[in-house]
Amino acid sequence: MNEQWNDTQLRQKLQRSHPDVPSMISSRVDETLESLRRKPKFLRKLFYSAAVVCVSLVCLTGAGVIYPNMAQALRDVPVLGSAFELIGDMGIRISSKMGITSKVSETAEDKGITMTITEVLYDGIRLSIGYVIETGQDIRPSGDILYVNGRKLGYSAGGDGRSVGDRLFAGIVDYGPRGQLPEQFNLKVQYESMVDWSGGEPKEIKGLWEFNIPVTKLKEGIVVKTFDKAPTVQFHDKTINVKKVTLTPAVTSIEMDVIEPLLSGAEEPEKGLLQYQTDGFQVFNDKGIMLQGFGESGHSTTKDGDVLRKTEQQIRLAPMPSIPEYLIIRPVTKTYSTDPNKKYVYAEGLLDETKLPITLSQGKAGQVTITKVEFLEDRTLLHFRVDGEDPYVQAETIWIEDQEGNKYIKSISDLMAVEGLPYSFIQKFPPMDRSLPLKVKTIELDPLEVAQELELKIPLKEPNEK
Repeated sequence: MNEQWNDTQLRQKLQRSHPDVPSMISSRVDETLESLRRKPKFLRKLFYSAAVVCVSLVCLTGAGVIYPNMAQALRDVPVLGSAFELIGDMGIRISSKMGITSKVSETAEDKGITMTITEVLYDGIRLSIGYVIETGQDIRPSGDILYVNGRKLGYSAGGDGRSVGDRLFAGIVDYGPRGQLPEQFNLKVQYESMVDWSGGEPKEIKGLWEFNIPVTKLKEGIVVKTFDKAPTVQFHDKTINVKKVTLTPAVTSIEMDVIEPLLSGAEEPEKGLLQYQTDGFQVFNDKGIMLQGFGESGHSTTKDGDVLRKTEQQIRLAPMPSIPEYLIIRPVTKTYSTDPNKKYVYAEGLLDETKLPITLSQGKAGQVTITKVEFLEDRTLLHFRVDGEDPYVQAETIWIEDQEGNKYIKSISDLMAVEGLPYSFIQKFPPMDRSLPLKVKTIELDPLEVAQELELKIPLKEPNEK
């Protein structure tokens, strides 16, 4: 039997980009592919196994109460060490502000590195863990091993993190468990290593950081929609069957089966090392507004002699404030170039408060309009609107430079969608001197390939239901 895992959340969250492309605009799939080629063997294994397979390692370590130095460092964090509110996606931040996450403050130390898990949220879809590490560098946990009530857990995973102040690195890891977990359970988390990214080249630090955390599944505000007759679409030799839609305060989940021919290696299209394609989905509500994607994962099993492959697919998206009448899912294919000789086309404009709005082309993908900039004492806020076929990706490919071409560092986790204004965003940057000549820049993006024939409508309400 052959098992295959895939997780585009891994592709969306890993770091390190193509050397010829600015890190803030490089495709995150490009980043993963290029970084995995350059990484030493231990890191290639680390990234693939920790994110997309069932882990099968056993370790021993100890966890204690919060350490005095970490306690002081946490007090220095503006949100009292809340990694969820600092860098969480929209669903995580909303859940944290609603007070429905579990505060933890469980600490472990090894190799001089102190890590504290600050919050946990499990809503039946994803298990999110917020943490802070007392360090002046970009050090992130790895070698994840999870146990639920003593049994090893299979999962897919993705994460994000960044420095918050001089003494702390804050991060979030989102785990997609295989199967449902109990309403209440004891979660044991072991990290068998840390990876230091601060020196340019990743450095593995072996050790053991173990945590034991009581977890209670979120029950309030959860709606589960199943179907007597699954919404189905078929085109040529590919079939999509939707099994379940789950709405929680933190995430929207669509579970489905994708059935397609099992190609042999000889039949697989030859794209070479300079191009990579990924299949994914866009999801729209009944008003035609695209939902922000949080990640996709899938698991397929085949036997010798099989001619079809069935992949159990899950799409994770931003939460919705109310239940729409229906959702539309649209399969898309994205092509990414890893050609070191590829020439990128940029668009730029002078960032002058008195001459806004300005519109910059993003090629066939669409355009971005800068509507406002705020120069504040502790940060700079760039307001903009995106028009195009892939608005959330387009929104991530915007940055600011000074007249020497130096880029102001930003974090994707500081990109906020404006509530009530579709495809309008605010991106936080470091504080800037408004008297200096500044440029806002973006890049031309390749268009998506849309499989209109496989577009599928998913009803969420009965005809007379309001």
